[in-house]
Amino acid sequence: MAERRRRKNNGNIGCIVVVLALAAAILIGVPLWVDSWKVEYYDVLTFEAGSQLPQAKDFLPKSEGAERNKAEYVNMGDVSIDAVSMNVPGDYPVIIQVGDKQFNAWLRVVDTVAPVAQGKDVTLYNPENLKAEDLVEGLQDATEVKASVYPALDVNVSTAQQVTVTLTDAGGNTTTVKCNVTIVADKEAPVITGVYDKVVYLGDAVSYKSGVTVTDNLDENPTLDIDSSKVDLSAVGTYSVTYTATDHADNKTTQTVKLTVQEKPDNYVEPEVIYARVDAILAQFITDDMTDREKVEAVYVWTHRGDHLIYGSAPDRTDYLQTAYEFLDVKKGDCFWFFAIQKLMLERLNIPTIDVKKVKNFPEDSNHYWLLVSVDGGKTYYHYDNVWSRYLCLVTDAKLDSFSASNKKCFNRDKSLYPATPTESLPASTLPWNDPKIMAAKP
Repeated sequence: MAERRRRKNNGNIGCIVVVLALAAAILIGVPLWVDSWKVEYYDVLTFEAGSQLPQAKDFLPKSEGAERNKAEYVNMGDVSIDAVSMNVPGDYPVIIQVGDKQFNAWLRVVDTVAPVAQGKDVTLYNPENLKAEDLVEGLQDATEVKASVYPALDVNVSTAQQVTVTLTDAGGNTTTVKCNVTIVADKEAPVITGVYDKVVYLGDAVSYKSGVTVTDNLDENPTLDIDSSKVDLSAVGTYSVTYTATDHADNKTTQTVKLTVQEKPDNYVEPEVIYARVDAILAQFITDDMTDREKVEAVYVWTHRGDHLIYGSAPDRTDYLQTAYEFLDVKKGDCFWFFAIQKLMLERLNIPTIDVKKVKNFPEDSNHYWLLVSVDGGKTYYHYDNVWSRYLCLVTDAKLDSFSASNKKCFNRDKSLYPATPTESLPASTLPWNDPKIMAAKP
């Protein structure tokens, strides 16, 4: 209930005062009205924080009749009704006007109701990021509430620790709630995959996140920041692009790659032309009713060495899109060329892939490129290579490493750059080596 304090303004003016006032009005040329009724008002009205802004007439007793309904707030100088906040305790000056009368009053906002909230048990991976506000839920209060935690967390304790959260509102009212905080040590940084050196052409747009994934052992949603501020797509040159992944414990992984901007070669083919040609090839042996795995295996069979694509020495290339298209014409290429056509075909089928590059075992060692491929929408990946063998379609790390150990470490790689495959192999599958539609499809 609002607190009220009344004042009376007696409109009964003596005859002498009336005469003098009228004379003054005539001399200075301003209107003057004679009060015909009394103004009785509250000079202070008190309301609980969160209440609706009172109307100007609330400052006048109900006994004043119809004239009371004409009351309104007046803004003058620093006194403005817009400055009143019903969610911030304090005394606010207001000016009330009723007809030709004005008077000053105070609107007092108080906070006497303590906050309401429930404690919330949480698991932290970085105690330094603890915010007391994160330990409560269902917070209700009309004013700003500040939270504090006691006692301080012991970072060396891995079991649940009970803490008390004190909530203090703008009126100084306090509420305490208890909750449990469990600290889980997270020192493993996220893994960035799909980041590699790229070649683009003058004026091209670049999708820096395309094909890039970030995974973490504990954080389901690590963040990825990309710094491409040094890149100038309008100028030929080689630029640095830095990828930084951060998990909820502030563990970070950073990878910096090169983006090379080149002039378009004379034989440059627009991507739309390349896509149309590849889509036409895929339409010869891919159908909508096939599973992702069946599509992946069909591409594996079609791109295996045969009469339409043959393995052999080829010029070095860095642009997989242009290389894949050229491969369809010259029909002869090395591992990068096979990698390029497989990557392009799988992309056109919306199959997630990750580029993998061999780490040379000695300076003169040859390069090798292959793919990690997913048949479950990007949840898990398996190795995919048909240059070294026709039996490396969707295989685990263990199988690939076993083959590599027996073949001059041909699949040596920096495993920290790529997601680990499942330990279990996929269910046995018979690759469609003799499928007539695949065999008949030509570039």
